[in-house]
Amino acid sequence: DISTGNSCPHLLAACPKQPPQNAAQETMFCCTADKQGMQEDSVLEIQPTKDEPQAADPEPKPKFSIMVVGARGIRNTDWLPGSGSADCYCVVSRGEKVLHKTKTINNSMMPRWAEEFDVMEYEDGETLEFKVWDQDMFGSDYLGKVVFTPDSFMEKGCNEDFLLEEAGANIRAYLGLKMKVMGQEQYPDGPRPEFEVTLDRGGGVAEWGLELDSQDLMHLQVYVVDSGPVKQYNEATLDPSMHIIKSDFVVSVNGVTGAQEMLKQFQESKVTLKLVRAIDITVILENTASYQQHGLTVPEKMKNEVLVVMDIGSGYIKEHNDKCENDSERILKYDRIVSVK
Repeated sequence: DISTGNSCPHLLAACPKQPPQNAAQETMFCCTADKQGMQEDSVLEIQPTKDEPQAADPEPKPKFSIMVVGARGIRNTDWLPGSGSADCYCVVSRGEKVLHKTKTINNSMMPRWAEEFDVMEYEDGETLEFKVWDQDMFGSDYLGKVVFTPDSFMEKGCNEDFLLEEAGANIRAYLGLKMKVMGQEQYPDGPRPEFEVTLDRGGGVAEWGLELDSQDLMHLQVYVVDSGPVKQYNEATLDPSMHIIKSDFVVSVNGVTGAQEMLKQFQESKVTLKLVRAIDITVILENTASYQQHGLTVPEKMKNEVLVVMDIGSGYIKEHNDKCENDSERILKYDRIVSVK
């Protein structure tokens, strides 16, 4: 018996007027107090019982995401003539576990991967290791590593170039990495390639604490940062991307350009410098014809341990530039050559 809450009991399939349709749907007829016959029938359908859908477990969210951007300044292990440049890839690991391996970028001294991956599990204090390798027919040659501590960037993430350890003697190579944490939609902006700094040496201070190279006649390059207002500015500035460092180019002083005119502006007690950060790169050049000239014009005497490219004429360097697919791998006027091997 099933009761619907009124005084009349209901019987399942009691009336021959309308038999049950199927096992999943039976019809109940409501009789009335009038014994003379059935009045208007009320039909109540019993629906089959359905299992309630279970709520899906929420998808786990990553602790943080990392992008392996690219490398620059690496040494070339493919030293045989005609063998080209390095074929680079990067392996990311946490302890013994490999988290990500990039694709191999062939024949490039500035490989750019721009590959990202999520880190789902992470314990405070753990480090990630990024190792860069050059793949060749005999295996892979080790080019250096970055030991990365995510804890240092859990607040805002990062977008930086990190110096490669174990990159080789006198090699300054870098690996570009980005990191964003849970809740960040975008990676943070990277260091600005161009920035402005205003310095005031005050009364009684004769020197700025800068040694500047004016060889190319157009720019001033920072050669030494010594004691003085510039060093004091660096120490008081928390953001390292705004520090004035060796190799920075000064492209204007108080709005004035040209090396000699800019030097005159340093006689003032207050200066506003516009600076451009220099970038270290490695370029592989092949002189296929031994008699061919390099085509570079450089100052007669080397100063400050660099050769300044004053002009590029016909020769194997111009041929190299013409073949380059990426502007970043070309040798340009006013570049500084810091080593030749």
